[in-house]
Amino acid sequence: MKMEFENKVVVVTGGAHGIGKAIAEAFSAEGAKVVVIDKAEGNHYVGDISKKEVLEKFAGEVIRKYGHVDVMVNNALPLMKGIEECSYEEFQYALAVGVTAPFYLTKLFLPYLTQGASIINISSSRDRMSQPQTESYTAAKGGIAALTHALAVSLAGKARVNSISPGWIDTDYTVYEGADAIQQPAGRVGNPMDIANMVLFLCSDKAGFITGENICIDVGMTKQMIYHGDCGWSLETAPKSSPDAASKISAETVSKAFSKEGIQDQKLHERFKFRTVREGEAETATAIEAACFPPNEACILPIMKERVRLAPELFVVAQETATGKVVGFINAIATDEEHLRDEFFTDTSLHNPKGKYVMILSVAVLPEYRGQGLAKEMMQELLKKQKGMGRTAAVLTCLESKIKLYEKMGYTDLGVSGSEWGGEKWHEMICLTGG
Repeated sequence: MKMEFENKVVVVTGGAHGIGKAIAEAFSAEGAKVVVIDKAEGNHYVGDISKKEVLEKFAGEVIRKYGHVDVMVNNALPLMKGIEECSYEEFQYALAVGVTAPFYLTKLFLPYLTQGASIINISSSRDRMSQPQTESYTAAKGGIAALTHALAVSLAGKARVNSISPGWIDTDYTVYEGADAIQQPAGRVGNPMDIANMVLFLCSDKAGFITGENICIDVGMTKQMIYHGDCGWSLETAPKSSPDAASKISAETVSKAFSKEGIQDQKLHERFKFRTVREGEAETATAIEAACFPPNEACILPIMKERVRLAPELFVVAQETATGKVVGFINAIATDEEHLRDEFFTDTSLHNPKGKYVMILSVAVLPEYRGQGLAKEMMQELLKKQKGMGRTAAVLTCLESKIKLYEKMGYTDLGVSGSEWGGEKWHEMICLTGG
């Protein structure tokens, strides 16, 4: 029996992991010739789609090899940072990945799209609702949703263009129980195949009368009206004895009450385990870095592997107890030098196991797990461990917008650093451990 997409040429951006990987594999299973581009290393075209020259070179190679394109899936994940910490350059990078690249790649492939081709843009339910400190990601996802209907009109008669807005999709295929599952109208969290199946449908002849549409696949979470006491949700307000406090609901209270975990007042150590990194977790740490930092700042896999091998005791990992998922980590190296220089990020040979100073190289928490105190708790665990090893101080560099955050963790601002890492202006901060 002939397969639906047999010998069709399918291009998938961000297809090395998660939803993109599921989409690529689903098309392959239907006989398609799938071409993936991703910034992660692997058996695919490796490149950063925020760069114009990368897009042009990639498009040229696809056309030279296949001569045409039947399906495009713009799936690559934009950077998620908020108004308080996102720099101008980072915001531009998020838009370049999330909006500019889909536009320009479509433009490059336009003369080679087959009649009746299909373009799918992966947006997000965040294109219509938000959590705090997600501006770069939300703007990119809103942009690609709007780009979808514009392209659908411009390409009418040539190609159909639709977008999909996923809700909570667990890319590790974790099966959740309790509040995480019960809060979902279908009783479960989504997985990548929930999105891949819709992509295949929209690209098939069965969807020939659908274009310019956005389909939200979030099991109805954006449609569920929530009031206090409904569906197991509750909201704790301030005591009436405090007039000022009673009249306001703090952002922190709302965040705790309506977090996706649906669990209130649980201690951080009940929900997360804080431990040393394990052998084989370098890939996980690298993926978390890639989700938190732009490519010119994020650690690459070979260097992360060396850090794990040389100094596992200088990692603190946050692992979600219920799922076993690693959601964040702190990493450092030891030295007798008093200031953090850029070479520490790339040269693992500078690590001195007997060094009196600790240079913090990364503080990374997956965007969906931020705002819960994980970074502060991981830092406390690391500092406590280093004090026990007799080390004198910990040093880090941060953007000016993050100074107050690290001051709350016990750090003192030493002023502008000599670091030029990632082309940013950094402040150097120090925390005396008392070792």
